Amino acid sequence: MGETRVVVLVETGFVATELALVLDILRIANRLDSEPRFDVKISTSSGSELVESLGGVMIVRATAFLQNPDAPPVHVLVLGGSGIRQSLAGLQVKLRWLERVGSHLMFFSDAASEWKRLNPHDGEFTTHWENQQLLRDMLVDLGERPPLYLRAGRVTTAA
Repeated sequence: MGETRVVVLVETGFVATELALVLDILRIANRLDSEPRFDVKISTSSGSELVESLGGVMIVRATAFLQNPDAPPVHVLVLGGSGIRQSLAGLQVKLRWLERVGSHLMFFSDAASEWKRLNPHDGEFTTHWENQQLLRDMLVDLGERPPLYLRAGRVTTAA
């Protein structure tokens, strides 16, 4: 079995705990197998090689998003954070293309809320608890107890 390409999309102000959890889970998965199973790349659309979080306390090195469209990743994980709202609208066409060619998209916290705002007819979604009250105030029905994640086709939204 070959490696599964995973792209983690970070924008300025990304949620550091989301990045740490994703990278650690994939590290453990690779460690448990005799050969690495996941090839993980951190990418951004910011145009900068260095992307900050936590007000500059954390900085990660990232490559340009979708640098090689001939080899789309199997999974694209879009992290939440303060910079995702400005970036996601510009990334929507690329992300929809990736979905059409078979990539699985996963939107975390703020990214899930923003994806739903940009794609209101995509069906059910979920988001982080800190965003849920804001959405309810905008009359978005999240149900009584929103799930931790929801999958609709190749798009997963996660709290």
